[in-house]
Amino acid sequence: MEKPIYLKGLNGIRAIAAIIVMIGHIEIHKRSENFFKLVNLDYTGLFARYAVDIFFVLSGFLITFLLINEKEKTGTIHIKNFLIRRALRIWPLYYLVFLGVLLGANFIPLLDISQFTTKGINTWQSTILYLLLLPQVAFALNLSFYCVDILWSIGVEEQFYLFWPFFMKYSKRILFVSLTIIAVFPILRLLSDFNLTGKYFRLFDESTSGFISIFLYQSKFDLMAIGAVTAFILTSKSRWSLLFLEKIKLPIVPYLALAMIILLWMHYGLLPVFMQMDVQAVFYAIIILFVCVTPKPIRLLENRVMNLLGKLSFGIYVFHEIGIVIVSNTCNYLEIHSFRSLPASIAYTLSVATLTIGMAALSYFFYERRFLQKKKQFMVVRSTNDSADRD
Repeated sequence: MEKPIYLKGLNGIRAIAAIIVMIGHIEIHKRSENFFKLVNLDYTGLFARYAVDIFFVLSGFLITFLLINEKEKTGTIHIKNFLIRRALRIWPLYYLVFLGVLLGANFIPLLDISQFTTKGINTWQSTILYLLLLPQVAFALNLSFYCVDILWSIGVEEQFYLFWPFFMKYSKRILFVSLTIIAVFPILRLLSDFNLTGKYFRLFDESTSGFISIFLYQSKFDLMAIGAVTAFILTSKSRWSLLFLEKIKLPIVPYLALAMIILLWMHYGLLPVFMQMDVQAVFYAIIILFVCVTPKPIRLLENRVMNLLGKLSFGIYVFHEIGIVIVSNTCNYLEIHSFRSLPASIAYTLSVATLTIGMAALSYFFYERRFLQKKKQFMVVRSTNDSADRD
């Protein structure tokens, strides 16, 4: 039996991204509650947003890498199998969180989100949009609500999966298609900014212009296309690709990429807003390439703890706002209201993190794994995110 594809270190990248998103959103909540803040207020929201972008690049890379391998092995891409695999991975947890919050917020006191939102949660418009896997549309229309607003990125990825395998199967210029997506979306965002501010033109009213701007900034197909180009580089046998990969192996490369990421994260506005996420995504892609081609595993990324957290990263991502709600409601029930000291603030953060990781673990081992086992039946190219399965 052929060995499953296992790309070392990627679980560690997933884990780090999920933890940054979780900590960032915890710190944002502390701002609203006047807690002692562990992270500078100016950066927390941006850090969480930028860490989500890592998932987009990583997802575009992995999906394209596996589709390339499938096409090389079989001469085609089995689109039906691909869509079923994606549904079995995404839908069970996506709908569990959405329907659980929708019902639980009304009947379970610990899931009461009234202190986190001023909007009602039972609007039929938002329910339909979430059920149709259009959560970023609900977000852009201001129909989303706490605990499920985090699902917007899942919807964007699912929409990308609907058209990407068709391009991969039928397009003879898929690299050109990828580069076109990367070029077009920043331009559309710039035009939407001009339209929103009325600086050069105004095509729509303020409400419609705001929706278009939010929708374009959240529809990060260009970041997933950057991930796709990364996969093309890794799998290409062309001379320039091989030469580029040799340069990527240089030990200084990840440090330079990480330095640029930190610089851009810490200095919002250093680049024009419409293109900053794409520039950052290029440096995420460089680190992903380095991790994949470096001969020795990177201990920080490839160890038992990071492998576990990487496997739980989807759950950490979708459950952490629920963790914030449960811990906050528990504190209110126990009449614990003062978190203005450093120890109390740390205790709050650790409580949310522990609860979130616990929920993610329970979900993964007792719920998601059943669907992941079914997913294997539709694999054309065997792959795994578990280092124990690579042999």
